This record gives sequence, structure tokens and C-alpha cells, in this order.
Amino acid sequence: MAFTPNQITKVHVLAAIEKIEADQVILNQPTRWYVLINDKKYPPKEVMRFAHEQYNGEKVWEYGGGEATNKYLIQMGFAMEDIRKDPVTLIIEKYKKHIRKGGLTEELYKWQLLAQYKGRPNLEAVNFLKELKDINFSNLIYQLSMAVSRHMAEDVTGDYIACFKVLFDESKPLIDRISYFDSQTLKIYRTIVPEERLSHHQDERTIATFLTYRNPDIYTFYKNSFYKKYCDLINVPSKKKGEKYVHYLQLIADLKNNYIKKDQELIDLFQSQLPTDVYQDTNYNILAQDILFQALEKQFGDKKRYWRIGTKDEDTSHWGSMKDGNKVCIGWPKIGDLNEVEIKSKQNIIQLLKDEPSYQSNNNVRSRKAGEIFNFYKHINIGDIVLAQDGIGVEGIGIVSDEYVYNDSEDFAHQKQVDWKLINPDFTNDVGLRTTVYELKDIRLKKEIDDLLNMEKVTASTHINIKNRTTLNQILFGPPGTGKTFHTVNKAVGIITPDFDLKQKREIVKDAFNILVRQGRILFTTFHQSMNYEDFIEGIKPLKPEENETHVKYDVTPGIFMKACANAANLCYKEYLKINQKTEAYTFDDLYDAYINHVSSLLATNTPPVYQTLRGSEVEVKKINRNDSIIARAKDSVANRSAPLTKENIQKLYDTFKTIDEIENLGQVKEAVQITPRITEFYAVFGGLKAFEVNEFQPNVDLIRESKEIDVIDEKENLSKFTAGVYNKAIKDFGKYAEPVVVIIDEINRGNVSQIFGELITLIEEDKRLGNKESLEVTLPYSKESFGVPPNLYIIGTMNTADRSVEALDTALRRRFSFEEMPPDYSLSELDYEVYGYKASDLLRTINSRIEKLLDKDHLIGHSYFIIDDDKNEADEVLKAFYKNIIPLLQEYFFGDFGKIGLVLGNGFVTIKDLGKKGNSFADFEHESSSDFDERVVYTIVDYRNPKDTTEMTFDKAIKLLMKNA
Repeated sequence: MAFTPNQITKVHVLAAIEKIEADQVILNQPTRWYVLINDKKYPPKEVMRFAHEQYNGEKVWEYGGGEATNKYLIQMGFAMEDIRKDPVTLIIEKYKKHIRKGGLTEELYKWQLLAQYKGRPNLEAVNFLKELKDINFSNLIYQLSMAVSRHMAEDVTGDYIACFKVLFDESKPLIDRISYFDSQTLKIYRTIVPEERLSHHQDERTIATFLTYRNPDIYTFYKNSFYKKYCDLINVPSKKKGEKYVHYLQLIADLKNNYIKKDQELIDLFQSQLPTDVYQDTNYNILAQDILFQALEKQFGDKKRYWRIGTKDEDTSHWGSMKDGNKVCIGWPKIGDLNEVEIKSKQNIIQLLKDEPSYQSNNNVRSRKAGEIFNFYKHINIGDIVLAQDGIGVEGIGIVSDEYVYNDSEDFAHQKQVDWKLINPDFTNDVGLRTTVYELKDIRLKKEIDDLLNMEKVTASTHINIKNRTTLNQILFGPPGTGKTFHTVNKAVGIITPDFDLKQKREIVKDAFNILVRQGRILFTTFHQSMNYEDFIEGIKPLKPEENETHVKYDVTPGIFMKACANAANLCYKEYLKINQKTEAYTFDDLYDAYINHVSSLLATNTPPVYQTLRGSEVEVKKINRNDSIIARAKDSVANRSAPLTKENIQKLYDTFKTIDEIENLGQVKEAVQITPRITEFYAVFGGLKAFEVNEFQPNVDLIRESKEIDVIDEKENLSKFTAGVYNKAIKDFGKYAEPVVVIIDEINRGNVSQIFGELITLIEEDKRLGNKESLEVTLPYSKESFGVPPNLYIIGTMNTADRSVEALDTALRRRFSFEEMPPDYSLSELDYEVYGYKASDLLRTINSRIEKLLDKDHLIGHSYFIIDDDKNEADEVLKAFYKNIIPLLQEYFFGDFGKIGLVLGNGFVTIKDLGKKGNSFADFEHESSSDFDERVVYTIVDYRNPKDTTEMTFDKAIKLLMKNA
């Protein structure tokens, strides 16, 4: 007799449950339903599988899930529960789906860091400040908290270590340890920062991170934001400050015991995604935290929202602080830390604002502002997009990367960390004006923002040896309308970002191009008859008079090519810094700015710094010039004038020597600086700078330049350092590996190339570029600076072959460029449409075949004139193209010879003009050729845009005549 599911009885089921519990069997978890048996939840199919084993010894169940299985259990009297009613199970199911798709990639760093730093900080370390600095806490500790920790580790080392000893003492209750660490670190911080208003930022998140690094087998990471969200999710009240982390660990334990450890599928997935060289997390502490963080904070990357955040408080802009601190902030500091009070709704914020004088007489304004604050605190989540705005202008677009924090040292105290993706984008938004926090919901607006953010990949191009790229100098040539300028956009973007998908929508590619232009990576110019060397390379130009100045001043001004070379040289220098690992903490500019401030403060107190020369004499700093150059002379010197020591030349020494002890003779200084006078002073001041760096310079860890914002090139700084030779060594040694810069010269044949390029005509050759064996440099005629072309500078020119100036193209230029022909492309899908029964491609091909016979291939008609927008009527647009582009070009090509135009277009477009009765055309006057003139035929172009010109003939008939199918 065949088996039927009804043969399984309640007795079999209960026996199966008894065996499952006795053997502590780990069951595969369901995706939708639980069955409730003895007040406990079980997966229905698993229960029936074990019940079948009780029936006949075979542990099988071949029937489907859901109703197919549930109905038998319901018949036995068991209740079913929809998983969707259990929010914890729901988020775990989503988490499993999430890591199936993308693994643990984005958050794997937590397990990696714990493998590397487990058991630290070491309280017995000789230098506790160095111990803290050596530990990578990534984003697990808020940067303000880390800054304060390092401050205490340096200034009150013993007292701070004593706090850690109590925190790590497992013999004491955790809640007491947390309370002690919080109160005691505040007390010792007040001894070094007595301002009562400033927080010590040793909050429970920071404490949790210290504990987790010390012992991840017991502890796990914590954030107030997802702790409170989890409490709301499972409907339990959250605890007050000081008790939150202890309560959170209890919730984590429940999550592990009741869900994670019973879900073998989750455990198998997790273990399959966890590499063997990271912390193995056998107690699932970090896994539990990751589930809550991903589900409640990041929301698995879903449901991102878009927000406008104002950057001004009346006339004061806070954008600089936001940008430099990688954060977004709002004001109202007097209402205090919102994490310290219970914020369930806007009403709680309204109560906090009740004492604000500006809202006393206007409840509506208070309610509206409370809503903005509540949105900032509660609804702006990690992964959301924020637009920092001053009016309609967008100053930055970023992605929220961390939870809310209250910084009591700033007026815009309520803050969230942001990864700024775009700085000063070419974008405006007029939605949400006159509000500080406003959600952007318009679908089209969000799409525009997403398209801009897609351009972030433009800034992440890979480092490819220049030899693997396209040729350095190239010209796209062809007749008008073949897309030469259009293709320069693609070529330039492709050169700079080889991985960028150029097959995307045109507006996306163009946005990428515009971003690179704003970065100084692409420079565009058009040659014309008035263009000269002074415009392109450098020349003496008048300067705009300063206020109260009555006379005109002149100075050497760089041209577009000089700027491009400087930007390219700067990228070579950045490559040098990467390879030499000089960008980990600060740049030379950071150090030099701090040094100048330090020296200026000494000069202001009449205690100028004195440094020793190589032979032990003393050099005194006399003055800091407005351009931050330094006047230094022998201490007892009475000379009134001396040449300044420039920042650029001091940087050459800094890049050449790690310490002052490496300099054994002044010849080394001379070789590095390439300047003969003042070598002794250069040595002395460089020694002072290095001493300042080692003993006094303290880079602000909160402002270290590690943000991922678009790297906008400082053109003025680049030019200064390029002309001073700061980048020379980097160009020669690392130029071939550096990111490229592209100069686009449209209509290159329209300018006098010999006059514009001058001596550069030789320097642009690949083997003459700096860093190559045959490299050349010239002395420029105006600035007298030595000049060469970096190897990572590309030149793309366009040339219209129909232009009459093409014959004048310099032969020297022809030899130094590769040429790529851009003929009309009849195979384009955009030319597949029909006009009065003829394909646009065939119409274009017919016209061009006739032109080539009458003239040559340099004077063809480009395909772009026949490319029509999808929403336009093809016949109407072709009609416009004939009269706007095609006929005017033919008139120019044939110098008004309408007979030849007629041979191309046919008599539907060119007709004989009726000038009245022959023999009576002219006034009475004796002329030997009057009869010949009278017999002359005059042609005219038929204008089908004008109904008066179209009696019997129409545009469609003219097209048929053109195609010889009347």
C-alpha cells in the first residue's frame, strides 16, 4: 500500500520533537512558516521529516512547503505562525539573502582588524600613545573620540592607563567598569582641557570598541543608533546612558541563542564567507553585531533616501568644517545631545525647543524646525545621500557613513559622518529652500543625483603604464559633421579612466568629461587666427589693478598648455608620494603651513628662531613674506635686503633628504635646490623645519587628508611648484606611471601652429618628453624658467578637412602627430530610419558619392547632420538639416556654383530662376556683352520651408528626384 501523508499522526510528531530536543538537532530554518509545538517554534518540513522517521525509519518528506505541508499539522491541532510576524527572523532571512549576493565584503574589515589587533591595547607598552596610534580602529571609533584618547594618552598617560586597567578587569561587574571609565576619563580630561563645555567623547561606543579589541570572544561592537532601533523592533525599552551597552550585550546573547545558533543555514553561509586568515568569531559576537548593523543601520543598501542640508547659519557658512571633517551638521546646540534623552517623535524635540527665544511667539516655526531636527537625528541613515547646499548651489554630495554624534565644541553640534563624493559639482537644486533639513523625493531629481554619483568611478582609474595607453599626440581629421569633437570627449575620458564604460548614455559620459575638466585633468581650447604663443604657453599680460591702484601692472601669465603641464607634473609628484609612502599622515604643505604659523608667532613676540649652519654659525629668521617665503640671514648681519628662501625650494630639500644629518656638505643642498646663492641659509632653515617636524608638529588627526572626495587640482599651487622645479625628479622617475592629463585642441589647423607652439613643437615628441632618454628642456623667453613636457600629458587635436586652412598645417606638426580619419559612418543604427521611403544612410551615401566625384573625400557631408532625436519627426528634422547644414556647406564647397549643387541635389532643390522676358533684362546701355548676359541662366535654391516656393514640387518629391526615383 502506497504511503499517504495522513498516515503520519500526532503521536509521530510528538515523538519526533522529543528526539530533536534530546539529540539537540540543528534544523534547517524555514523561509515563511513555523509550527508551534509545546510552546516552541519548529520548521514544518523538518518536523514532518523526523515524524516520518518515527513512522517507518526513513527520514524523508517529499512534499512541498507552505500549504502542502502545513495542512497536515493543522489537522493534528498544531498552530502555524508566519515568520513575517517575527521581525528578528525576518531580518536574519534578509541578512542571509544579502551575504549570498555580496558576501561579507563590505564589513569583512571588522574580522580582519580583530585578527590583527586582538588583545590590544597593551597596557604595559613603553609608549602608550604610540600603542594607540599603531592600532587601526578604522571607523569603529568616532574620530573625535580617538582624538581625545590620544590626547589623554600623551598628556595624562598614567591616569589614562589606570582607567583601562579597571575597564579590562573581568572580576568586576561590567556596568561598574563602564561607569568608572566614563566618569574617571572625564575627570582627567578636565585637567588638561578645563572648559566644562567640551565632552571627553569616551562614550559607550568607544568603550565597546576597546573591550571588543581586547576580547572579541566576550564582547562585540556597538552603536547607539542600531541598538535603539533593535529595541524598537523587538518592542523592549532601551536603557539610559551608562546602561545601554550592558543591555545591548544581553540582547546580543538572546539573538545568538534563540536565532543564530539554531539557524544552521546562516552559520554555514557565514563560515563559507569568512576567510581563514581573519578572526574566526566562533561565538558569533561579531556576526550578531553585523546582522543588526546591516539590517537596521545600512538596511542592506536598500531604501536610501535623499536629503538637502543647509550649510549656513544666517551669514556664517559651516561648509568648510563639514567638508574638512567629512561630516554634515546642523545647529541648535543648546538642546544638547539627543542620545542623552528619549527621542520617540517630533514632540520630544518641540519640548527641547520650548525655551528657544526665537520660537516663543511662533509655534508653527518651532514645530517645523523640530521636524527638521527629528529627521536629521532619526531618519537620515547610513547609506543615505546628502546634498550640502548654500541656497540653490550644491557645495557637496556625499553618502552618510556613520551614526549621529553630538559635538559640544561646535555651534553646528549635531553631526553625522559623510563620505563626500563630489565637491562643488556643476549642479543646482531649488527644492527645499529656506529649510535646514529637507527630504528630496522627486524621482527625476534623485535620478540626476544618482547619475552624478556614478561619475565617482571617474576618480578611481587604475595606474597603467603610459606605454599601454593610446598615442600621446593624435589628430582626428575628417569632413564636417563626422563627430570629431564628439569623439574627443570619449577619447579623453577613456585615456584618463580606462575602466569607464563609454557605452553608457551620452549624458553620463559627458558628465564624466565635465568632472575631469573641473579637476584639471582635461583642458579644452580652440585654435583660431588670433591665437598665439602668449595665449598657449606664456606671455606678458596686464593684471587687474588692486583697489586704490591707478596704474596697470604686467606679469608673466601662463597659458593653457603650461597649466596642463603643471597639472600633469603634479600627478607625477603624487605618484612619487605614494611610492615613497609620504601621504600616510600629512603632506609637506600641511607641515609648512604649521611651520610658518609657528615662526610667525615667534616673530610677533620678538623672539625670532635661530638655526645653525653646517659649520656651526647661527642664522636668524628675520621675516615671513606674504607669499610665505622666508628672509633669513646671519644672526648679527645688518644687511637690509636678502633673497627670500621660497617654499618650493625648501620642499626640494624635504623631498630629497629624510633628516638634516643626511647632508654632509653644501654641495648636496646646491644640487637639490639648483640655486647657487643662500645655500647656507637654506641648510639652516631646513634644519629648523625638520626639528619642528620631529619635536613640535602635531598634525590634527581629525583633519588628516584621507577623505574620498574628488581631488580638485590647485592650479596656482601646481604652476608655482612646476616652474620652480619641485616636480622635476618625480616627473623623470615616476611620470610614465602617473595618471594622465589631456589637452584637447579643437580646429588645430585654423591657427598658425608654428607661431603658437614655438619651441614646443620638438618637446611634445614622445622621446623628447621629460624622463625619456632623449628628453629636452628649453628656457622660456618670458619667465626664463626651464621647461619640459611631462610624459603623462596627452594632446588630442581635431581637424576639419573641408577647411581651406588645411593646406597650411605645419609639416613639423604633421610629423609629430598620429592621424585618425573620421569619415562619414553609414553603418550607424541612428541612420536606419526612413525618409519618404529611403533610408537616411542611403540618402547620405548618394549625396557624398556625388560630392566626391565633383571634389574629393575631404569635402563630404558628415553623418551627424542626419542623426535625429528619438522624440522628433524624421522628415521635419531632415528638412531642417538640408537648409541649416547641407545646402550651406555645398554653397561653400562649390563657391556658389549652383550648377554643381544641382548635380548633387537634383532639380527638385535647384531650379532656374524666372527673371522675366529675355532680350529686355537690362537698362538701355551700350555694352559689348549685353546679349550674352541676357542669355545667362540664373539658378535658385527651392526653399520648402516657404510655401510660396512650392507650387507643384514638394520636399518629398525633391528627395525622390535626388535619389533618381521621380
